[in-house]
Formats: sequence, structure tokens, C-alpha cells
Amino acid sequence: MQAIAIPSRYQPPQPLNGPQSPLPPITCIAFRPQRSGSLRGFATLHIPMWRCRISNCAVFENSNGISVAMPVWKREVTREGEATQQWQAILEFDEPRLLRAFSDAAAIAVRAYAPTAFDGGR
Repeated sequence: MQAIAIPSRYQPPQPLNGPQSPLPPITCIAFRPQRSGSLRGFATLHIPMWRCRISNCAVFENSNGISVAMPVWKREVTREGEATQQWQAILEFDEPRLLRAFSDAAAIAVRAYAPTAFDGGR
């Protein structure tokens, strides 16, 4: 992947929900429970500042807590005559720290929206 040239006048966005967060606030506007292993369901998230809605974010709970993944789509890949299924991200962040910040902020929003969906909420 090639690096993208950023104009020198570019100023990175300032954190809007606390000094540690590189992302604006996130709100959960819908949650569809679906328990399977660590999967707890799928959330629809809203980022008001971006006027953006992100649907079908997978929500997981394990011993490390709650994490939220960006939506993916399943595609079929054929190699040597054998078809296999792979998951491919629809939306990605440029840096792993941004994905972690998104997951943390989204987890707080989902827990507030659907607290009983998690083992700690029972």
C-alpha cells in the first residue's frame, strides 16, 4: 500500500471527547443480539460529527472485555479449484491505534444501549 501525500496545510482533527481520544463521540442507535461464542450481536453506530451511520458492527465479549469490529463482507475465493470463504473489511482506519480507540468508544456506547447483552450486565 502506498503512502498518501498529505498537504502541509493539513491539521489533524483535535480530540472531541476527552484528551486521550482521537475520535469524536460515538452513539449506539441499534443493537441486534446474536450469541455465538464470543459474539454478542451487531450494532448500528452513529458518529454525529461526521453525520455517519455504520451498520453491522460485530460486538464481541471475552476475558479482555468488549470489542467492536468494523463491518465486513464475505467473499468466495477459488484456489486450485477449491472455493473458500474469506472476510474482507468494508471500512478501515489508517492506524491500529485509531481502530482501538474506535472499538473502545463503540464498546462504551453499545454497553450503554444494551447493558443486558453482556455477561457482566446480567
